[in-house]
Amino acid sequence: MKKYSFSILAAAAVSSVFASIQKPDSKDENFSLDSFRNPPAEFRPVPFWSWNEVMEPEEVKRQIREMKNAGWGGAFVHSRVGLVTEYLGPEWFRAVDATLEECQKQGMLVWLYDEDKWPSGFSGGSVPLASPDFRVKTLFCRNVSDPVPEGAEPLGVPADGMQVYSYTAPMGEGWFNGTSYVDMMSKEAMEAFRKDAYDSYYNRYSKYYGSLIVAEFTDEPCEKYPYRNQSLGGSVAYSKDFVETFKKRNSYDPVPHLYKLFSDVKGAEKFRLDYYRTIDAMFEDNFWKAIGQWCDERGIALTGHAMAETPMVYTQAWSGRIMPRYRHQGIPGIDHLCRRITEAASAKQCASVVNQYGKRRMLSELYGCTGGSLSFEDRKWIALEQICLGVNLLNPHLSLYSMSGCRKRDYPQNIFYQQEWWPLNRYLDDGLSRLCYALSVGKYDSDVLVLHPFESVQAAWCAKENEHMDVSKPSRKIGDEISKSTDAVMYALLNSQMSFDFGDEQLIEEDGFLKDDKIGISNSTYRVVVLPQMLTMRPSTFKLLKDFQSAGGKIFRTGGAVKMLDGQENRQLEEWTNNLEFVEPSKLAEKIDAVAASSVKIKESSAGDPSKVWIHARNLPDGTRMVLLINTSRQQKFEGKVLLRGGFTKAQKYDYNTGTIEDVYAEVAGNELEMPVALDVADGLLLRLGSGISPVKKPAVEKVFAQQELKNWSAEALDDNSLTLDYAVYSCDRVGEKGTGAIPVIEIQRYLNEWKYDGPLSLKYPFKVDGLEKGRRVLLVMEYPERCKIKVNGKEVEYDGLPAWRDFRWMPIDISKHIVQGDNAIELYYQNFKHGDPTIVKPAFDRYGTEIESIYLVGDFSVSAQATGEHPVQGAFKTFGLNAPKVEVLRRDSLALCPPRAISKDKGDVSLQGLPFYTGKLKYSASIRDLKVPHGARAIVEIGSLDCPVAEVVVNGRRAGILQSHPLRVDITDCMAGDITNIDIILYASLRNLLGPHHNKQGELAACGPTDFYSRFTHSPNLHEIKEKLDKWGRGEFLPKDWNDGYCVHSLGEIGDVRLKLVTRQ
Repeated sequence: MKKYSFSILAAAAVSSVFASIQKPDSKDENFSLDSFRNPPAEFRPVPFWSWNEVMEPEEVKRQIREMKNAGWGGAFVHSRVGLVTEYLGPEWFRAVDATLEECQKQGMLVWLYDEDKWPSGFSGGSVPLASPDFRVKTLFCRNVSDPVPEGAEPLGVPADGMQVYSYTAPMGEGWFNGTSYVDMMSKEAMEAFRKDAYDSYYNRYSKYYGSLIVAEFTDEPCEKYPYRNQSLGGSVAYSKDFVETFKKRNSYDPVPHLYKLFSDVKGAEKFRLDYYRTIDAMFEDNFWKAIGQWCDERGIALTGHAMAETPMVYTQAWSGRIMPRYRHQGIPGIDHLCRRITEAASAKQCASVVNQYGKRRMLSELYGCTGGSLSFEDRKWIALEQICLGVNLLNPHLSLYSMSGCRKRDYPQNIFYQQEWWPLNRYLDDGLSRLCYALSVGKYDSDVLVLHPFESVQAAWCAKENEHMDVSKPSRKIGDEISKSTDAVMYALLNSQMSFDFGDEQLIEEDGFLKDDKIGISNSTYRVVVLPQMLTMRPSTFKLLKDFQSAGGKIFRTGGAVKMLDGQENRQLEEWTNNLEFVEPSKLAEKIDAVAASSVKIKESSAGDPSKVWIHARNLPDGTRMVLLINTSRQQKFEGKVLLRGGFTKAQKYDYNTGTIEDVYAEVAGNELEMPVALDVADGLLLRLGSGISPVKKPAVEKVFAQQELKNWSAEALDDNSLTLDYAVYSCDRVGEKGTGAIPVIEIQRYLNEWKYDGPLSLKYPFKVDGLEKGRRVLLVMEYPERCKIKVNGKEVEYDGLPAWRDFRWMPIDISKHIVQGDNAIELYYQNFKHGDPTIVKPAFDRYGTEIESIYLVGDFSVSAQATGEHPVQGAFKTFGLNAPKVEVLRRDSLALCPPRAISKDKGDVSLQGLPFYTGKLKYSASIRDLKVPHGARAIVEIGSLDCPVAEVVVNGRRAGILQSHPLRVDITDCMAGDITNIDIILYASLRNLLGPHHNKQGELAACGPTDFYSRFTHSPNLHEIKEKLDKWGRGEFLPKDWNDGYCVHSLGEIGDVRLKLVTRQ
């Protein structure tokens, strides 16, 4: 192992970092203004750094420097799809050595990850390979006359004509590197996993634990894996040690009762609760608790998240109850997928345990599956919602070490150095880091506890074959109704600016208490309890609630009476809950407010929807309170007056975008502060409330005393243009098989892999040239050019050392002199093509084989294209509350390289002006003469819209500001000088139009994964049928129903009117 010098000062500094990351309770820590203004590394985003190729130490170091410059505080070393270096092998650890060395040098932190891909537990395959006992196990039930599936063993005797079987998953699953998932409830299996995934790092780097290395991430470990041949239909989680563990916990033999898991017979609910509590306890004890304690003892935090945190039906199908497990994580975490904020339960469940057990930090893995056109405002919108719900450690998904091969399609967006906008990343993340620091100090302010009804879903769970999530339709209906009831309560409170926590019944049983007229869980107490729809309740919960009510506590119910106590009908419980005050969710906040006043209440609104304003309030140790208000809407700004309660007399705005602090106007009204608030779309306001007299005697009002629309803009593309070539004609020379025409290269790859073809392969990529002058610079950009012979129109070319373009594996070759008018072709000849087989255990390269991909033309040209008139947009944009983006579909046969053409702001979308695949910067320029700004006034440039990730405004050669989210305006006053003011608005494109997905029939996607780049037409197991279908595709006789033969591209360059305003603040 490589040794590093680690100075005493550096060690002390990073030790204090760890204390701030995992300190069990931060309510007594003073707020640091320095840490707010310039957040330390531990409060900055920590991306999933996708280790997905051949890991080279020097490249690792370079990428760490990129992260530092972009405002990040470290990275998760995350093995990912495409990894060729042996996972946990010698070369892997040489790359980890380089990570430690460079992070120490840059003042950054190292965050580990415990698996090769996900879900955690199989350690890249070593755990199931160690013993058949360690492979994942399930129970299922079949009619006694049905054949017994391979891998199944009968358990007990038949009941009602049905036999229960245990099932051990077979080896050979590609996702698990040719092995299987594992028994996460097995103590021995989890010890084997820990030795590989945790001890292997600790044994090498123990001196850095708790200092340079601060945490290890576990990703989506689950009780049952219902896909990829890991279970049979209608299964439930099981473990080889289950029966004996059940007997010890419950004092009876479960085997004669197992059929009740699959049949709605009398007494089933009681047994199901006993069954699932045992399974959940085994998972909690043998994985979560054991790994959490191991991390605690070595000075690091266990972080990460469970599989399928919501809705409850999905949670039960994959993971079982999850809230108690958060106790065992130093930094509990969640997963937030897609371009949306329509799901809050995951965050509230986790944050509740964070609050109740005095944990300082909460992680969110966010931005996965959001798609390539994700903007800075999208990211801010998602992050603000997560932070408002309790998150204060942002884990951006995903930063690709390399975009070669299949890696470029790994659940986009890719947030890293390959993007043109990457140098501007810190303008967003510096502000979010300030929020993460500000909302990590103090204690969450809440008096409301909502009982979590997860055990009601378990009691009703009747497993069923051939049903979604392996559960019967009646059970699923019950589970969905319970989830909807709980969500209705949650959103009624969130939308009314009411703080609350969820209460898990296991945690109430183990750590619940009564203190005066308050009910408590561990470190938190509450004055009000809300019961959503429930089927069953624990006896311990029932007793504590009755005692709470007797002591004067207030309990409301929003569902019907609870009829079951521990899964058995109980008249006393039913009568008691029936006598509780019933409140419709829409009236709940009003009822609660009369008993336990909220921290913030909207008094009136003059614009926007008050229900879109959410809050997070924290009481600081000095008696002040930090309050975050956010506008979750993407359509409407909010304006109104809010009441800030708690006896405060002064308010300050903590501007998280700039790090500045200023007094703001707020009028004292009794025990409240009344304050005008304006929140733009996807905007947030951070306030600190305290005592004293505010020097601000009236609200600041911006007055526009002059404005004009700026016209006569010139337009210029500042970077090379590009064209994606993703169709090719293939020829397998070893067997003389040839394609009939150009088809998508990714479909050729899939076919050759299924065929298991090895041998010579030719790929011919056609493209057209229309009027491009000879000698115009045209580069061919491709991955690993040394692996094939390359010809352009029959002329052989080679890579000759030009700098990489976009990605360090994307190599340019100058082909300018070989381009001809009309039809052209680039031919790649692979002498030794090797198919990829994901079921290969070792070497990792063989899982991917020779990857054939799109190639790119880059250079000094335009791309002519004809639009089809289609504007397809995925329905998810509407579902997620997003404005539909503007997209065009371009005819594939119309694309051609042509001479560079002038572009115009007035014509709008430049994807229709010769730049359909453009990835660089676009500059609009204008000049103003004799602009005089009166003393005390400010000059503001404001644009109407933004259809790219981010833009900057440059005035007289100086950056005046960044346009990243609403309001889309920049103060240019300080950059003005002389009689002429030159204004440049520079737009930064993303890789979306280069990489796609271009051909998905849904068009632009707000929920996007790797399979969205492919056609999903059924591949027959008969290779002849596959070949026949691909041949028809090549001849133009077949097109999959989910495939668009044209190219869907996102607009670029539409910014609406640009106005110059002269304003004063009065």
